Amino acid sequence: MLKFKKVLLILFIIIISFAKNFIQSGCILYPYSQTCFKKEIISWSIEDEVAKKRLDQLKSLTRGIAAYSKFDKSETITADEYLKKFKFNYLKNVIKDPDINKLLICLVLILIIRFIFIFKEKKEKKLIDDKIFFIYLGSFLSFVAFLFMPNSRFGGYNFLSFFLFIIFFIKFKNNRLKNDTRYILNIFLIIGLIYFTSKNIYRIKYEIKNSLNFPNIKIANIDYNEIQKFSFSVNLSNHEYFCGNIKFICVPKNNLEGLKDIKKISGYLFFYSNSEEIIKKINNETKDILYERRKFSIK
Repeated sequence: MLKFKKVLLILFIIIISFAKNFIQSGCILYPYSQTCFKKEIISWSIEDEVAKKRLDQLKSLTRGIAAYSKFDKSETITADEYLKKFKFNYLKNVIKDPDINKLLICLVLILIIRFIFIFKEKKEKKLIDDKIFFIYLGSFLSFVAFLFMPNSRFGGYNFLSFFLFIIFFIKFKNNRLKNDTRYILNIFLIIGLIYFTSKNIYRIKYEIKNSLNFPNIKIANIDYNEIQKFSFSVNLSNHEYFCGNIKFICVPKNNLEGLKDIKKISGYLFFYSNSEEIIKKINNETKDILYERRKFSIK
């Protein structure tokens, strides 16, 4: 009965995740274009072309385009061009980003812990059970995540951290570790806590030093104009990307052309998109991320 409840809980979480994607984008698993419906079927869908463009943008950002554009200023490159140019050798750009250190630390910890378990299992001549198989599978998935999504800002760091937790949970819950092994793992755990805590303390001290109002964060007051382009009045932000404290319905300046219409159906607001304009917006957004970061400032 308990296992059945766990299965139901997992299915519920999966269904909620898919439903959220579908409601927001008309895609079962956004931004994968294969899961997007046509507008003829789902009227508010962004369709496959927009989803593919967004996926390419995210792929390029996780695979080092920001570091490449920073160190190589001889050309202005788009997400599509970068993915074609560095289809297999993008890791040489990824390692230029300081963010890679976080992922490497997690990978090293996983390898060290795995080698400890292998040594103990061989010494005790234990066969591989289902839980150990799960750890091997998780190790492989962690490697794949690092290979295809080598950036903590897009979830890779959280994935690896969660997998580390699973290893500890399985091993300690089933009392598979002897005192000496527990002692070694506790040392690694303490070292990790000290490292990440010290990094956070340094970050907080830096923010206190450079912010007069820390920790109070003031939401930016951004000017806007009320327009009547659609069936509803829309607050058009003067900022290209943010609304700040502007009341809903607020549309950043760069998003206006991509919004085709707004309709109210059964008490819910439906936003209809202009695919061609959204694709232009994503291209401009990528360019600004790489070469015009000041445009994301709200000061």
